[in-house]
Amino acid sequence: MSFAMSELEWVVILPCGIAALVMLVCKWLNLPARAAWAKSVGSGYVVGQVGLAMRAAGWQAGIGSLTAPREAGDWLPWLVMAAAGITVLAAYAPRNWQRWIVSLAAVIAVAAPARLLAGSVYVTSRWSALEKLGVIMVWSAAFAMVWTLLAAGRANGQPRVRGGLLIMFAVGLAIALAIAGSFTYGELCGVAAAAIAGAVVARVPLSRVLKHDSPADADGDDLGLSGAAGAIAMALGGLILLDYFYAELSGVSAALLVVALVAAGGRLPVAWPRGPTGQIACRAMLCVVPLAIALALAWTAMLAERGTSGY
Repeated sequence: MSFAMSELEWVVILPCGIAALVMLVCKWLNLPARAAWAKSVGSGYVVGQVGLAMRAAGWQAGIGSLTAPREAGDWLPWLVMAAAGITVLAAYAPRNWQRWIVSLAAVIAVAAPARLLAGSVYVTSRWSALEKLGVIMVWSAAFAMVWTLLAAGRANGQPRVRGGLLIMFAVGLAIALAIAGSFTYGELCGVAAAAIAGAVVARVPLSRVLKHDSPADADGDDLGLSGAAGAIAMALGGLILLDYFYAELSGVSAALLVVALVAAGGRLPVAWPRGPTGQIACRAMLCVVPLAIALALAWTAMLAERGTSGY
């Protein structure tokens, strides 16, 4: 099998197919939209990452990367599953439980950078205890902010625009992380993009076939991806963190990518241009411009490194 076909099969087809299948089943079962989006995108990403590990080292090693994580990136599926589980719990829990669920989400936001950085050379030898605490607090705040704003994104409407921009951002992030020194993290961004696309594509046609109202449509966010906010924040936000600390992504590029992620699918300020066209253009600009600058910075850094090394 050629390299291109292998990438298409494992990075695109597998996670996209799993996400679409889970979404169709959730819609058939009339599950709440938040639960459906969380399960669909979360399942697509987790199966896609495990599938890539199986392709590289066989099925035993692939399953082992999930059951016995060794590298920092091996913990991403667990973080994605935890975030998706919290969203599903929130979709079914009574109203007086919601504050406790928010607290649980905050714990996951703090645990994410702490777990991903646990084996980093910075944590083990270069940082003082105060520096470790400061870095974890900053990244925890970033995870919490991205999760919150993505979850609140439906308040702005534009469900199809936000879904399309999130897919585009994930593809652009894959390119940026690959340029910055980690093809593996770039592949995982491709897996996330495919999972989001599979959920979106599966949701639209079935919504047209099943014309009756259902709990899945009760929150008015059928295409908004807000239900997958936690899974997306852990997957894409986690990959930005990993590439920054374990590859060569610069701090400026990481910050720009976080801004682009929020602009793609999150809630933006109320002060919008009037009319839907202006609002769409504003959101697209706020997403595309930081993403393009981050790509340019990563490309420039790669060329500079090649020039220095004599290639």
